[in-house]
Amino acid sequence: MSNKLDIGKWIVKDIDQEKISDSYLPGDILKDFVKDIIFQHPNCGTLLSELSNIIIFPALEASDSYVKDGELKWSDVLNQQQMEKLKSEMRLILGYMLLSLDEENENIMYIEFFDTIIRGLNVGKLMIEKYQDKHGITLIPKEIIDTSAKYWAKVLGFIEDGVVKKGLIDSYIESVGIDENKISWRELYKISE
Repeated sequence: MSNKLDIGKWIVKDIDQEKISDSYLPGDILKDFVKDIIFQHPNCGTLLSELSNIIIFPALEASDSYVKDGELKWSDVLNQQQMEKLKSEMRLILGYMLLSLDEENENIMYIEFFDTIIRGLNVGKLMIEKYQDKHGITLIPKEIIDTSAKYWAKVLGFIEDGVVKKGLIDSYIESVGIDENKISWRELYKISE
């Protein structure tokens, strides 16, 4: 089983990344997502009130049928239990995010909530890249908590020689045009030098 996907793979290109309100979710997919993911989240009240606006990243079972010989299939990267669920429900939610607008900067959207359900496949980075490519905007985490600071440092390119660099964080904020009063990155700065 491969441990990474990339944006160039057919199975990733075939993902329709859209709001739950605009998604086709047959069977018990939505019910299971709410029960197993949303209800278990510490901020489930907020996520429930915004459920229709949550953007999902679903693997499509039919994608395996369209790959060329030798190309990566979902059956190559998902475990047996995940594949059984994908085959039975035709879709498998790999990750999700909830975004908000920046009223003063139309080139930025803030990631309010963000999580991957299937770990180890590079899903988070793919969700961000695919959304940014499609919409021509930059996604910024609004708050970086201590348990995700290293993840965001890696995804946003703030690591140099194995160290999170404060200068890279500051340069990024300036180059993207982020209002520092709208983000909470204290935990990221705590691990930087």
